[in-house]
Amino acid sequence: MNVRMSDSGYHGPRPGERAYDPYTGQVGVLQSVHSVEDLLFDPQVDGKRIAFMRPEGGGIEWTADADELRFPESDRLQKRE
Repeated sequence: MNVRMSDSGYHGPRPGERAYDPYTGQVGVLQSVHSVEDLLFDPQVDGKRIAFMRPEGGGIEWTADADELRFPESDRLQKRE
């Protein structure tokens, strides 16, 4: 798993944690976050950072705007207890 956090200022879920992508409505496991400027391809996201996501239990991976990712509500409730 790539855990490179290539630019500071990101305060969302960390690699290996579950994350909710509001654009797709999916919850997945965050694999890595990179600055869009570091990529060799156009990620087609509006933000400065891109997240690489993987569905829990397998499936088709996707990319997301890292600054839009949120902790899933179920995870947030568990952390409060």
